[in-house]
Amino acid sequence: MIRIPNKEEFIEKLWNIYPSGDFTMTYELIKSILEKLDEEDSINPFTNKKWTFEDIVSAFKEYNEWWDITYQDREDKYIKKEEGKMNISRFLQLGKFQNRFKIRKNTRDVLLFGNKSIEELRIELNNFLKKLNFNE
Repeated sequence: MIRIPNKEEFIEKLWNIYPSGDFTMTYELIKSILEKLDEEDSINPFTNKKWTFEDIVSAFKEYNEWWDITYQDREDKYIKKEEGKMNISRFLQLGKFQNRFKIRKNTRDVLLFGNKSIEELRIELNNFLKKLNFNE
C-alpha cells in the first residue's frame, strides 16, 4: 500500500518547491493519484518498484530544476504560455511525474565539468565555499 502524506509533509516536501495554485485541490489530487497508482499496482519504470510520494516529489524537483535552467535567461514575455512553469496541480494532471527531465550537457560543459550532474557540482561548490569561509 502506498503511503499517503499528511498535510504537513505535503507542504514541507512538495508544496514548498513551487507553491502555486489551489492548495486544497492539489493536496486532494495527490492523494487520489497515489490511491489510483496503488489500486493499479503501477510500477515506477525508473526504479522498478511501486510508485511512492517520494518518487513524485523527486520528479517535481527535477522538473523545476530543468525548467529553471532551460528558461532562466529568457524574459517572461518571450516564454510561450504553454512553455510556462507548471504548478504541482498541472504537473500531476498531465502525468508529468512519469517523465524525467534531464538537463542536457553540451560539449563545453562536459569538457569543463566532466560527467558530473548539476547536483554533484552544486555539492562540490558548497563544500569548496565552506572551506573558503573556514580558512578566513
